[in-house]
Amino acid sequence: MSSVDSMNKGAHVVVTRGMKYLLALLLVVPAAANDTSKSADASGWRVDLQPVEQPWTYVDSGGRGEFLILGIHVTTTRLKWTDPLPEAFKFRIRIQAEGLPEYRVLESMAKSGRSADARGVSIDFWTYLRLAPLDAYWGKVPSTLTISAALSDDGVPAVSSPAMTVGLKPVARKDATWEQRVRSLRVGQVREEVLDLLGPALKEVHSRRADRTWQSTLTYPNANAPDYLPVEMQVTNIYLDQRGRVLWTALHGGC
Repeated sequence: MSSVDSMNKGAHVVVTRGMKYLLALLLVVPAAANDTSKSADASGWRVDLQPVEQPWTYVDSGGRGEFLILGIHVTTTRLKWTDPLPEAFKFRIRIQAEGLPEYRVLESMAKSGRSADARGVSIDFWTYLRLAPLDAYWGKVPSTLTISAALSDDGVPAVSSPAMTVGLKPVARKDATWEQRVRSLRVGQVREEVLDLLGPALKEVHSRRADRTWQSTLTYPNANAPDYLPVEMQVTNIYLDQRGRVLWTALHGGC
């Protein structure tokens, strides 16, 4: 079993146990007196997405490694501040584009914080919405996406957020900033594509990883790095595995 599968399995156990507890709470907490409509939050739960105010910019001939940080805000009147919560909730993310089949993904997300006020208990989550899977699924990048998120776990109603529209704005490679080009690299992209996008590296260093496999570090000067950063962080490092595929990138690399 891979580390990712192992983490997912662990998260599922946490979520399942936690949601069974939440279901018990829902059975003993009375519904609000005016809780009679069929609206999304009639169950005492509400899901909202954090607004995305600017277009999602990507390099049109890059590696599609760009991502959008998607914030999810859950509010419920069925829990008290003192009630324990599971470490993670599951959400089904729905992404639509005109004339294209709907893209869906189920994710387990760890809570990033919670608060309480007169409206109830609020719980915050966030996840990365990556461009590469969407491009692979549709075979192209649309200009506009419609995104919604729904609770999807045992013991919690499948309440969905209102749909949110996000614009996607391509930037030609010749007009892209250094940061935009680096952030367009995706995990697994091959060395030749890295060199084509970024040009020849200033230097290349080979080293052995903890699992005893080799990696290569391509170092580039970062002319756009802030002056206050130490010299060793005014470079960009691209890390490749022993097959020459991208492992990760560091826009402001270190030693």
